[in-house]
Amino acid sequence: WNHPSNRGHRIAGLGRAMAFQLRGRVLRRRTLARLGDRSHLWAELHRTASSRAVYGNPPDWAEMLTWKRLIEPGDVFIDVGANVGAYSVYLSELGASVEAIEPHREALERLRENVELNGSDVRVHAAVAADRRGRLRITPDRDDMNHVVAQGGLEVDAIAIDDLLASRAA
Repeated sequence: WNHPSNRGHRIAGLGRAMAFQLRGRVLRRRTLARLGDRSHLWAELHRTASSRAVYGNPPDWAEMLTWKRLIEPGDVFIDVGANVGAYSVYLSELGASVEAIEPHREALERLRENVELNGSDVRVHAAVAADRRGRLRITPDRDDMNHVVAQGGLEVDAIAIDDLLASRAA
């Protein structure tokens, strides 16, 4: 109701939320939610990273609009803790080349599915992104490392690190 993207469209936003809840609880199905101007994301109940896209677009209003102002086509963006890919897909739509890092197997599957759904310019990495002391330490698998080395390294324009402290506690 209060999400900034719903201003002037609150009834429509409420309808989307009710349909999402009904579809998920009664039919046990997920919902295809709009993300950005032309992308979509599979949204599921009890998966906050995806369900927030149903309630507002973009879901993280202030943060995503800041990235929209800062990112230019061709920029390289690293999304550490990409989860289901809301930021990765959104930044790819803005023209960034995205390196998405996600260690959790279920989230990784959803991330890959959302990237494929949109034909996004996102390379997905199954990698651990923090050690027990909370220091950033990205450990890609061998194929990913070979790709980065073959490309002569990776020059990065922007990076988002999600849940670094949560990873530390895990």
